[in-house]
Amino acid sequence: MLVFIPLFVRLIYTEAWVIPSSHTLRRSASRTSTSSVHYQTKQSNLIQGDNSSSPIDAPWQSNIFPSSPSDSSNPATQYRPKSQLDLRILLIDNHDSYTYNLYQYLSTMTIHPIKVIMNDVFASWEDFLQNESTDDPLNPYDCIILSPGPGQPSHSADMGIVLETIRANSNVPILGVCLGHQALGYVYGSEVKLAPCGPVHGLMSSVQNLTCQLFDGLRQYFDVVRYHSLVVEFPSDEDKLDALDIEPMAWYNSTICMALRHKQYPHYGVQFHPESIGTGEAGYRLLWNFCEFADQYRQQQLDEVTTPSIRRRVAKTSTLSTPEQVFEILYSSRPNSFWLDSSTGNNSRFSIMGSDDGPLSRKIEYFGREHRPDRRGLHVTSGSVRETFDSDILTYLRQQLDESLPFDFRGGYVGYLGYEVRHDTQCWIFEQEGGMGCDASYDGKPSDDKTNPNVPTATFLFTDRSLLYDHHTEDWYVIGVSRNGNGDADTTSLDETISWMHDVQRTIKTMTSQHTSSSTVDNDNKHMIPSNGNTDHVNFVPNRSKAQYQMDISRSHEEIRNGESYELCVTNHLETELRIPRILSKEVHESPFELYKLLRQRNPAPFSAFMNIYPHNDSPPSMSSATVSICCSSPERFLSVKKAQPAGTTSSHQPRDFIVESKPIKGTAARYLGTGEDAQLLDSEIASRLKESVKDKAENLMIVDLLRNDLGRVCRVGSVHVPKLMHIESYATVHQMVSTVRGTLDGHTTNAIDVIEACFPGGSMTGAPKHRTMEIINEIEQGVSRGPYSGCLGYISLNGCMDMNIVIRSAVLTPLSANDEHSETWKASIGCGGAITALSDSDDEYEEMLLKSRVVRESILEWTSDKSSVQKY
Repeated sequence: MLVFIPLFVRLIYTEAWVIPSSHTLRRSASRTSTSSVHYQTKQSNLIQGDNSSSPIDAPWQSNIFPSSPSDSSNPATQYRPKSQLDLRILLIDNHDSYTYNLYQYLSTMTIHPIKVIMNDVFASWEDFLQNESTDDPLNPYDCIILSPGPGQPSHSADMGIVLETIRANSNVPILGVCLGHQALGYVYGSEVKLAPCGPVHGLMSSVQNLTCQLFDGLRQYFDVVRYHSLVVEFPSDEDKLDALDIEPMAWYNSTICMALRHKQYPHYGVQFHPESIGTGEAGYRLLWNFCEFADQYRQQQLDEVTTPSIRRRVAKTSTLSTPEQVFEILYSSRPNSFWLDSSTGNNSRFSIMGSDDGPLSRKIEYFGREHRPDRRGLHVTSGSVRETFDSDILTYLRQQLDESLPFDFRGGYVGYLGYEVRHDTQCWIFEQEGGMGCDASYDGKPSDDKTNPNVPTATFLFTDRSLLYDHHTEDWYVIGVSRNGNGDADTTSLDETISWMHDVQRTIKTMTSQHTSSSTVDNDNKHMIPSNGNTDHVNFVPNRSKAQYQMDISRSHEEIRNGESYELCVTNHLETELRIPRILSKEVHESPFELYKLLRQRNPAPFSAFMNIYPHNDSPPSMSSATVSICCSSPERFLSVKKAQPAGTTSSHQPRDFIVESKPIKGTAARYLGTGEDAQLLDSEIASRLKESVKDKAENLMIVDLLRNDLGRVCRVGSVHVPKLMHIESYATVHQMVSTVRGTLDGHTTNAIDVIEACFPGGSMTGAPKHRTMEIINEIEQGVSRGPYSGCLGYISLNGCMDMNIVIRSAVLTPLSANDEHSETWKASIGCGGAITALSDSDDEYEEMLLKSRVVRESILEWTSDKSSVQKY
């Protein structure tokens, strides 16, 4: 059992009074602010005055894109029905990334849990029925929803049991969305063709609806979000149209069918996405109308048939030193160390640093499927003892968190999940939707040419000794964890922890109070500081050439046109080999930190991080773990999990509730970095152009809807919302289009690992629909492992709190030989890329890719100015 004993102060999140070193009693609290530009509002899609007879218990809001931060942009909570329906709903997931947005909306409309299955889990509709245990095996569900998805209805591999489900349920209400809509058209004799004007993804369109119960309460013309490359085509000849079993019920521009219905069966389809945050209130109302119709239909059928204890020790000390000084003196020379660095102080208030030098610390390395079979597995190193387990990283972390208690704690696991952990999270999703176990298929052959063998798939340090810095109050917190018990070993552990905390507190207090610049270091390390010498010798070689990258964009456009994807995040790696003179071991450990100092000076970012992983000197050579350093200046928060406000406040949260937040970034523009009023005006114009960019807004909306879907898998029904949509946030070198998505976790049933499994990899680094798109990306990127890049890095606290970034704007450094700690040559890799949509231009995308790598490249060039470089090819 671990103890964490309060000595001078309790953590700020407990609303405790804190005593700083000056012994003046005060509370530490602050607010954050961000430079932002707001996406403008749109008019209501609903008929004014229609609410008098509406079943929805709230007036319809005209502003689904609020111009100020609020929690209003969630129709499922704003417009929850006054009473839910007695409706059993089956939702068939066509491997889409928006299915759980439908799930969240529909779950507020019925008293029964929604049943979700993937379209290919069962061999047939009959096979599905045989696996269902219901009171009515012949008709177990009152209605069926067919989700959007990639592919075409004429491709049986894309559709699974969907086409058979339509044919077998002529007497059951069915609503098809996007691909589901196209499947209905295909089954009932219409042609499904490529859209005449090309793909439309993430864009708003005005739709004209005809008289139909599905559109009750909506204006004749209302705005919707579209994600599709294919359309259901109806003949212009009236005789041929009359001969069909289906008829169009809504149009875009009088030419493209946006909704259909069967003339006899209770089957409906909509080409647009009612579940999108952009469609908003109209989409929620449409889904309610369908459910109400299905409930009435059910009633008609019935009338006809009549059938661990943790204590804390946190010491607080004065702010005589900057975080950079403290890390450099206390941790930069340690073999396994980390710094979760909020270098801007905005968005992320606290920085956390530490290493694995405590008696309880351990290092966890996971080598996944992209590595050779003899390398795979989970390796736990504690001192000179190394154990290997047949487990994946998320299963291990879940087991460690199961004994946690619900209060904030800054100790725990710090590390990264590489992009290839996607294989494990996709297995979890498959099992959640009816699969009997992951098929364990791997979309590439392990090869050292495609995977750096020195970089684990994931690595975490369990840190029992760490420091926390408050950027708002400039206070330091010294955090220690020790064993809890009455034995001699437990007493010794506690005494050692207290002694260490006092030592660190004294060290920080005696450090110079002079705030030096982030590039200042000791004279002993001056040889590591870059000069202004010639840096032309450093050659960054792309993993794929410009010509190949542009061909990859063309391939992406083809996949989008064919309906296989809405958006693909295609990436590349710029690589170089750095020849560093043989120097002392301590300085080898420090050298990547010198690069990180330059990077954070050039590009301070709220979710920056430095992580240094190195084998212990006493590890047997045959068991030597990996060597990797990550220098990251990420502006993007992937996921945070924090305790909700306790019951008794204005919040409706329960005592064990947690708030989940993600801040996806899509849309980047280089800042104008001149001085003076003219420069400020030019920079403001760049931000305004980004704000109005149709392409960037479409990209951002697609990822927001994807994240709503991912969080919808694990968050409480109706809690997922978008308080900020498409804000412009300005950083040191770029403007970014950022949205905020939040939801609520029930801490009794879900935890931070569930959130990771539902959301990883981040949608901003994959595109949508996620599963199919990742398969295509793997082909485009030639099976090359992304490594830590586009994964996440951060902490998972023992009580379930978590904060993870997206690993972008980063350099990953490894010696060419994992067993040679004094290797002269280091490999540096910079991951970079961008989202490809139907609106993307190949030249622009290539330049954006280079823009995103520029600040990291420049930092490496400066760092290596007095070293030699070896070109990879």
